[in-house]
This record gives sequence, structure tokens and C-alpha cells, in this order.
Amino acid sequence: MDYPFVLICCAFNAEQYISHCIKSCLQQADDVGVILIDDGSRDATLRIAEQYSCNRLKIVKNEIRTGSAALNQYNAVKTIVKDPEAICGIVDADDFLYWFSVQTVREQIGDNWMFCSNNHYGLKTRLSPEYSVNRSCIPDFSTNIRRQPWKFEHFRGFKKKLSDKVKQSSFYYDNGSLIRAGSDLPYFYSMMEMAGPERIKHVDEVLYYYNMQNPINDFRVNLSEQSKCKVYQKGVDPYDKIEML
Repeated sequence: MDYPFVLICCAFNAEQYISHCIKSCLQQADDVGVILIDDGSRDATLRIAEQYSCNRLKIVKNEIRTGSAALNQYNAVKTIVKDPEAICGIVDADDFLYWFSVQTVREQIGDNWMFCSNNHYGLKTRLSPEYSVNRSCIPDFSTNIRRQPWKFEHFRGFKKKLSDKVKQSSFYYDNGSLIRAGSDLPYFYSMMEMAGPERIKHVDEVLYYYNMQNPINDFRVNLSEQSKCKVYQKGVDPYDKIEML
């Protein structure tokens, strides 16, 4: 896939949400590619996704579920995205982008290697007519970023050639077991450490809707493993900062 901007989505049993997610990705500019990894879904996620088949959408089917969204994303960037300068944005299968999301990132990212932005979450109701806003931020690099509260939120992304420098071993615990829930932490920590604050852009606009209602969100069904990953990351040796990609 040879697009200058690529959206990457990993899905598992997301039949209720995947249509809206894919449509929100495909409504971006015509030079934006979309990669969807179906991670062994047992519902109609794949069948629904295939209804949107087009040149800009690449669907990957995992016959056996890995359970590690970030490792799936990492592998897709490494093996499918061709342009080393491509900007890759991460979209969860139960969430969606706004029509202006990619355009806004393009207008603001400049020469930076990574970006994050703000998101809406919650439900609009008669009693609560406005979405709540979750504000992202760049970590304080004067201390160990892996020991700070996680605030590098969606919509977020990076350059392909930065992702390619992450070691695959970063997605595993010391005992060799795969990090599943919370796998975005080692992925993004590694890239942030290599980039440094000078190469990360915080887009101070709301570009994404984060679905808090999905009953199989990790923080609902895999909270203990997610917490284990957070604790583990505090003791991981940081990546060295690099000056050039």
C-alpha cells in the first residue's frame, strides 16, 4: 500500500461498530489508505468490512487471534505500508474519525514524527447534549515517561520509518509471553523515546470519538492484564533518542 497517509485499524468482534469506523476512514482524502486487521473475530465483523472493498482498503484476516492490537498494527506498518515517509494513524474498530481529522493533522504535523490529539467520549443524550472531551498531552521528558500517567490519546500516529525502528521484542514480557491488553503502551513509549518532545506534535483539536460503551473494551474485560502491562513498562529500559530518521 503506497499512500502518504495510512489509517490502521485492528478489529475483534466489532460488528456493531465496524461499518461506522470504516466509513469514517474512507471519507478522508482520496490519498489516504486504510488497513483493517480482523483479529480472529467470531461475529460478522469481517463480512461487514468486506462490503466496503475498494482500492484504498486493505483487509488482513488473522485466522488465529493474537489479542495484541498494537503488534498487529506494527506488523501491518512494517509489511504493508510502502512509503517510508508515510504518516500512520491508529483508529480502534469501535471508534470513528471526523471528516476533517486527517486534514487537520496534515495541516499541523509539519516535520514532526508523531502526533496526538483530543477526543470525544460518552454518549449524547437529552440530559447531556454535549460529548465530554478527553485532552491528550505530550509527556514530561524531564523524567521517565513510562512512570507518568498515560495521556497520549487518540487520534494519534507516527511516521512509518519511526515505527520500523521499534524492536518486536518490545511487545513481549521478559518471560516471553505476548503483551495483549495495553500493548499500545510499549509501542508508543518506544517511539516517543526515540522521537523526543521536539518531534511530537500535539494537535489541540478534537479529531476522534472514543467509544466508552463497548462491553468488551479492555478496561472492562482485561483490566488486570492492562494494569500488569502499565506496571511492567515502568521497569523497561527506555529507547535511546535518535536525531535522524
